[in-house]
Amino acid sequence: MERKIKKNSIGMFDIHKGIVMILIVCIHSIYIAEKCTPGFQYPLFVRGLMKTSSCGLALLFLISGYSFRPSPWKKSFFQQARNLLKPYAYSGAAAVCLLCIKNIVSGHPVFSTDILSTAAGFLLAASSNMTVGGIQISSIQVLWYLIAMFNSWLLLELFMKLGGGGKTAAAVLLCCAAGMALGWTDIRFPFCIPQSMCCTAFLYCGWLLKKHKLLFKDYSVKIYGVCLAVYCVGTLVGDAKFYENIWKLWILELAIVLAGSFLAIEAGFFLFDCSSAFWSPFLTIGRYSLWVMCLHAIDMLVFQWEWVFRLPLPGIYAKYAVLLVLRGLFIFLGCIVLKNWNMRWKGKKR
Repeated sequence: MERKIKKNSIGMFDIHKGIVMILIVCIHSIYIAEKCTPGFQYPLFVRGLMKTSSCGLALLFLISGYSFRPSPWKKSFFQQARNLLKPYAYSGAAAVCLLCIKNIVSGHPVFSTDILSTAAGFLLAASSNMTVGGIQISSIQVLWYLIAMFNSWLLLELFMKLGGGGKTAAAVLLCCAAGMALGWTDIRFPFCIPQSMCCTAFLYCGWLLKKHKLLFKDYSVKIYGVCLAVYCVGTLVGDAKFYENIWKLWILELAIVLAGSFLAIEAGFFLFDCSSAFWSPFLTIGRYSLWVMCLHAIDMLVFQWEWVFRLPLPGIYAKYAVLLVLRGLFIFLGCIVLKNWNMRWKGKKR
């Protein structure tokens, strides 16, 4: 079988990112379905789908690491702040504003506890719900990824000062192991500190893929078979959850998730055709993956979708489909608004 993608090109990972974005929305919607229908037994493929979330997130960090270039720390700080913290701040402001509008429409106080909790969550970049000094702090949901990416990028910049060889690899591995170990404590860390420490390893591995040109080598079936066995057995035995910083098998989870991510990238290079009409929607979603992620986070923070599962529809699957359509419609309309705003902003700058 011949590779569809044979060399480095702009957007060669866009279809991968598009599929991961769809999986994230689907999996988060499954969590709502579970909450609203306790005791329902989901098919095996649904439980398997939920197990792929860690592999999908690792894939995003690997892809970002593939574009990593060591640069002066100050330059990297401002560049990543513009690329990651800026959309993070906009998303937080949009979520708070929409919650205020929601309270006004429903007749509740404008600055309710929910709004204060959401605002505090964004200020502290809380990856999970926590209580600080008696104040409830809401999770920033999927936007923990932006904070972890920002922190881990800067950490990797520091480790690269060691030369990029064995010392850098050892520092990255120790940082990842320490971050995973912090998951054993009951302490809730702000600013996604443990997750950032762990994700530095995935960024570094992405950089290694590019440096040694590992994605365009011809591998034997045995290599793919070993990776598949490691991922399948490890997924059954272990449990990796990025946002909660849960790593059941500790540092072994790194190898398990990396094996699955490598297989996903390789499979995509053989299957994805950017010129095909079939893959076109995934390609578009991947190109706007940052917008999709931010809009999905706003959706999770603002809207309560439990009412969908109280609709008089035949079966849970029909209700789940309605939920996906509504969430997809919100993201689609949001992307249109952002695209128009972006075009006008660029026009004014000219």
